[in-house]
Amino acid sequence: MGIALLIWGFVQRGFSSVIQFLSTPLGMRIAAALGLVLGFWWWGHHQYIAGVSHCETQHAEAAANELARQKTVFIDADKKAEVRAVESEKKNTESKKVVADVKQMAAIQPQASDMCISADIADKLREQN
Repeated sequence: MGIALLIWGFVQRGFSSVIQFLSTPLGMRIAAALGLVLGFWWWGHHQYIAGVSHCETQHAEAAANELARQKTVFIDADKKAEVRAVESEKKNTESKKVVADVKQMAAIQPQASDMCISADIADKLREQN
């Protein structure tokens, strides 16, 4: 308890010394300058926090917009891929049908191994590519 009272006495004497110094003209100028510096620091810190908040808001909004754009792009790409797959399957089925028809026509002909295919059948085969 004695040490606490000793420390409290030092704090009181130090505080009274500071008050006494600040009551002099030089002390008032120093206090005003410190007040100005602290005021500018507080104002700058406040502006910095406001700027950071603004930037974070803009970044979050941009990220949300990009995520939404990517979702629509992926959905569109999936739809287009499905359409291409259906078209490809259709063409593959048609190609198999044409090849089967050509094989049947060639097999029906006498001397099938020496047979040349007709122009309309050749055109159908070329269309497949």
